[in-house]
Amino acid sequence: MQHIVVDRYSRDVFIPLWNNYENMNIDLVNGDPPPNIRPIPPCPKNIHEFWRTWLTRGYFEWEREGYPFWSNLRRVQSWFDVRNPDNVLLIHYNNLLNNSELEIKRVANFIKVEIHDSEIKALANHISFDTTKKNIDKLFPGGIGFFEMGQTPSSIKGKTGAGKMY
Repeated sequence: MQHIVVDRYSRDVFIPLWNNYENMNIDLVNGDPPPNIRPIPPCPKNIHEFWRTWLTRGYFEWEREGYPFWSNLRRVQSWFDVRNPDNVLLIHYNNLLNNSELEIKRVANFIKVEIHDSEIKALANHISFDTTKKNIDKLFPGGIGFFEMGQTPSSIKGKTGAGKMY
């Protein structure tokens, strides 16, 4: 079995997470949780408080960070621990943004699919943030209800380095 894992700098994961959490419709998200799943608490008012909690507390008993969502560092470390050139391809988000065509070639080689340059260019355009934003309603149907105050997945910038502002 082959696995493709995309990683991103933790600060660059955190900032969009904060923006989404801060604008999340908590009542809708917590509406009907599965058994044994605790509701997500309201977002702290202070980004620094959320940063400390996110880095020092886990949501699940086997996690040490990521609260109240998933453990980003544990997820990445778990794939890094089992990486093998034959079955796990690690891709960094920055590389995917900055050189989509090269990363598409890497994926094609990894899964042993022949792909032509024209297809690579078309696919790179198809997965771009501009194309994603134009098609957000098809890709995230009904998603607007998860957010309050006008925050939507289409407001995502796809930029890196936002965490440096904090």
